[in-house]
Amino acid sequence: MIDQGQPHTGSVPTETEAPSEHNGRPVSLSEQRQLLIWCSGIVGVILLLYLLRGILLPFVAGMAVAYFLDPLADRLERLGLSRTLATVIITFVFILLIVAGVLVILPTVYQQTISLVQALPSLIGEVRDFISD
Repeated sequence: MIDQGQPHTGSVPTETEAPSEHNGRPVSLSEQRQLLIWCSGIVGVILLLYLLRGILLPFVAGMAVAYFLDPLADRLERLGLSRTLATVIITFVFILLIVAGVLVILPTVYQQTISLVQALPSLIGEVRDFISD
């Protein structure tokens, strides 16, 4: 290591010294060290995503919706609406479409649920017969 009390001679440091400066300039990390840092960072991000996977879905879905609806907001802005009003209109129409979709699907889900409840006793009997054989 370089002694702080003596002036620097300008010699190239050895790998074991690994100083933070050389001739007053920062020394770059070796490629192996950079690779280790990048791999550690990537593994850390993947681990964080894995641990937070249960709560990330709404955020990812929200970003996807915003990404796909942004061009529509831009177009409404070009037509003279403010960005806030364009966002309110898009949100209202989006919610309206979701509600309409649910209302269209709901009767079918209701009928299928009734059919399942009516067929459940016979299905349970078939499963008992299958298990007992």
